Amino acid sequence: MFMSGGRDAIGRNAGAGNTYWNLTSKGSVEMPDDFGPSRLNFIGVRMRGGSKQDAEGPWIESIRPGSVEPPDLHAAQLASRLGGGGESNESDGNTMHEWTNTEGKTIPARFGGIEGAEVILILDGGREVLYPLDKLSVESQGLARKLANP
Repeated sequence: MFMSGGRDAIGRNAGAGNTYWNLTSKGSVEMPDDFGPSRLNFIGVRMRGGSKQDAEGPWIESIRPGSVEPPDLHAAQLASRLGGGGESNESDGNTMHEWTNTEGKTIPARFGGIEGAEVILILDGGREVLYPLDKLSVESQGLARKLANP
């Protein structure tokens, strides 16, 4: 997890304020001493030593990976930003919706955005799925467009 593809001479692998969110590993991990500055954030990462909330040092929240909300921080922030940051929380990536396809099957998922002719659905475990808009029911297509352009 802490390996870098860069040369040693280019310096540290992370900058102050970097956030590592909802990452899974085979076991608990420990940050190498020379990885980055002390002010890094680890949320939903199994770190050796458990939680540690230090405003001047590393901020570690030992939340079981996969149970962090939102599961995909980037997608949630992007949906919020593209949604204009209004009062409605429907487009913030946190609201679970029932998406219906043209065959009547429902897919419970959060809205992650629209990419070309596909909607990004974020499943309960955090996995993102690109789903063709034209395979969704008219109502679900309308919801996707509404959430993309609130």
